[in-house]
Amino acid sequence: MNNSYISAKHLAKEVKQGTGKIEILKDINLEILPGEKIAFLGSSGSGKTTLLSILAGLDSDYTGEVRLFGKLLSDLNEDERANLRKNRVGFLFQNFLLIPELNVLENVLLPIEIGGKLNSDFENKAKLLIDKVGLSNRIKAYPNTLSGGEQQRVALARAFINDPEILFVDEPTGSLDEKNGSVVTDLLFQLNEKFKTTVILVTHDLNLAKQCDRILQLNSGTLD
Repeated sequence: MNNSYISAKHLAKEVKQGTGKIEILKDINLEILPGEKIAFLGSSGSGKTTLLSILAGLDSDYTGEVRLFGKLLSDLNEDERANLRKNRVGFLFQNFLLIPELNVLENVLLPIEIGGKLNSDFENKAKLLIDKVGLSNRIKAYPNTLSGGEQQRVALARAFINDPEILFVDEPTGSLDEKNGSVVTDLLFQLNEKFKTTVILVTHDLNLAKQCDRILQLNSGTLD
């Protein structure tokens, strides 16, 4: 029995440009098992983020077969894909995506509040995660008062609040200097180890990719 969390068979994507077409992804085949740390490594424009979006069920415009938790994504509508991700999938993006009107604690708790599960246990967990990323003294601060590194650490705590089985990570250090980038990646892998989360990471940073179990190189939409 196949126990992969994610699988893709003959995955391809192209977009129209003028009178022609551009191939973004070409015949991608892969399997990702529970607990793996996978890095998709490639230069800008290689198709990394597009691949991540398709594997997460955020982009449905492709050909081929993609399964998430064994479910064929092409059989699901947008609401069904969102429900499949709910409480099982987390995201960490390059641009943080914090809500300006919410403080640190409220931003970390946002996925729980959206899911209608907010209670004191989750509040305590959020405070522990905020402490883990070194921001206990900023728990009531708002995003516009935080540095880029601090904002990414808030986003990291938020990504783990639901104990996701899979965490999709898109260029987590792309907006950070080297020092803050190292802090964020160290915390990412510490939390990964603690929660045994499957991590699917997109990066152009070879040193970051080397911290994963497998490196899959994307070149012009083709997986090496």
